Amino acid sequence: MSANNLSNPYFHPLPLLIGDMLAYLVFGVLLIQIYIYRICFPRDSLAIKILVYFVFLADAICVLSDTFTVVGIASGPTDFLNSRHFKFLSVTTPFFGAFIVVFVQFFYCFRIVALRKTARPIAVLIGLIAMAQFSAAMGWLILDSMGNSAHHTLFFYLYHVGGASADVLIAVTMAILLLNGSSLPQTRNVTQKIALLIVETNALTTVLALVSLLLFVCAPGTDYYLSSVTFLVGIYANTLLVMLNERAEMRFTSTNTVFTSSTSDSV
Repeated sequence: MSANNLSNPYFHPLPLLIGDMLAYLVFGVLLIQIYIYRICFPRDSLAIKILVYFVFLADAICVLSDTFTVVGIASGPTDFLNSRHFKFLSVTTPFFGAFIVVFVQFFYCFRIVALRKTARPIAVLIGLIAMAQFSAAMGWLILDSMGNSAHHTLFFYLYHVGGASADVLIAVTMAILLLNGSSLPQTRNVTQKIALLIVETNALTTVLALVSLLLFVCAPGTDYYLSSVTFLVGIYANTLLVMLNERAEMRFTSTNTVFTSSTSDSV
């Protein structure tokens, strides 16, 4: 969300409102995911817990920031757009959103290396793309705070093309590693489900990034792209929690397999 765009006299809050409504829905799903994580995995490492709760807090800040922006524009657009509160809110969402995206992508990089050490070059490549995407977001914010919108388009391209590229690499790499690393029949079905889940979630973030880019390019001078950009961050946050909570199904499947084997042996 750009202050220059929102201060445009042709700005209409409807795309932002639609994005906020979808962000509320996605945030509700994130609340459920956080509850499941807290109940099922209290013994996770401190680093994972810090990552999870930071992502949750950052997404909550983004949702509240966009909410206050919509309310402020609806109650008094002229006064609000010129206030210092708007200048702060217009920076909050992209700032915390960029951190969520890069942290989630780095989480996948560590998972790739943990699955197979030889895949480290691919993880490094994904990490470099994630850092380039993060730098593009910070560049957007710096130019926006300076009131210079001349290079906004370049940073917008870098951010969304970088995000889509990293997500495609993550989906393909994780799927290959998981499917090739599963040899036990009792865990193969669970591994296939996880691989499919990774492909689906990363495909969703890729499509949203490309849709935002398409709206930005095909509808210049409008703010239609805000409808998809606004809740994209929430999708990334849910991706992290869904992947962590998937371990609960693996645990249940493993326990059920052991129980079934014990019953069969006794019979």
